[in-house]
Amino acid sequence: MERRFELRKEQWDHQPLLAELVRQVGQRLGRPNGVLVLDPSGFAKSGKESVGVARQWCGRLGKVDNCQVGIYMGYASEVEHALVDVRLYLPKEWVKDDRRREKGPLQVGIVARRVQARDGTKAHGSITGNGITACRH
Repeated sequence: MERRFELRKEQWDHQPLLAELVRQVGQRLGRPNGVLVLDPSGFAKSGKESVGVARQWCGRLGKVDNCQVGIYMGYASEVEHALVDVRLYLPKEWVKDDRRREKGPLQVGIVARRVQARDGTKAHGSITGNGITACRH
């Protein structure tokens, strides 16, 4: 029997799911010497309609090109590693363009590369509050 799934543009609150993921990762992998790892990763795109697509640095291509960039947060300890959060990076031209942002449900999170560390630190507090022990700097 063939299964078909429909992808819809529905808004839903994903924060409870992330909180549960963080709780489970903290419970199973949390160690005093654990660390958070922030990693931006670009994906080449040929069009301009996908949210966040712009001419920007794409590490996978090793050059500036049309791409989307995701910011990934992982947790690593001596036990194992796990992805605990992901955000779509929005270039300035997307942040400033109301028409573009109205095309889909967006939560403006990380809006400039220079604030990645600051936003990662904010998320770090959330994660340690849910049970993951991370290194102090």
